[in-house]
Formats: sequence, C-alpha cells, structure tokens
Amino acid sequence: MSNQHVLKIHPAPLAELLSGAKTAEVRRNDRGFQVGDTVRLMEVNPETLNWTGRPDLVRTISHIQTGYGLPDGMCVLSYAQAEKQEAGHGHVTPRADGVVMKCGGPGLCAFCTAEQEAQGHRTSSRRRLLAA
Repeated sequence: MSNQHVLKIHPAPLAELLSGAKTAEVRRNDRGFQVGDTVRLMEVNPETLNWTGRPDLVRTISHIQTGYGLPDGMCVLSYAQAEKQEAGHGHVTPRADGVVMKCGGPGLCAFCTAEQEAQGHRTSSRRRLLAA
C-alpha cells in the first residue's frame, strides 16, 4: 500500500520540477519513503515557510537512492514522469493588498507560466515579464 507524504518546497525548485529540468530531490529520509508512494509538494515562501496558496504538485516516487556519498539519513527521491493533468489555470491567488484574483488572462502568474511551459505551451515574452 502506498502512502502520501506532504512536503514543503521553495518556488525555484518547484519551477524546475514543473519545467521537467529537475526529476529528483535530495531529502531527509525520515518518513519511510517507499517506491510507489505519492509526494505532495506544497510551495512555501522561503522566508516565512508559509504556504503560498498555489496548487500543490503531486508526484510518484519511482526510485530512492541512499548511500553512495550521501550523508546518513538523507536520500535522493526520483519522481516518475508526471501524467498529463488538466491545466486548471484559474486557481485563486491572494494579493498583498488583500484582493483575491483568479489566475488567467493576459498576465499569467509565474506558477501557471512555468506549468504551461512544462507542458510544451509557448508563452510570449510579454507574459513571462508580467509573471515575474
């Protein structure tokens, strides 16, 4: 039986996972990870470690590496290729001034831009600038 592990992740490594440039992560091996387990990655603000409110990224562990120079208690989790999921652009993003905006339109957020690029959609340079 597979388990689900909820883990925090900073925006930069999350974007790399979404783009497909990154397929594995070094993590503490403190949760009994097993091949086939699901990892739910929740993006957090690097300074406050509070959840950003963006949708979680879910991946399945395909391989676990320990030893080979890794410190005791650490492992490398490799993730299976993500199944194509509904894009779901339209998640709600609270702004600093308290206004809640629905993602989409001419200025996609950085999360949606990275997700679209990871899915092979072209994003105009104007949208990339607006998302930054």
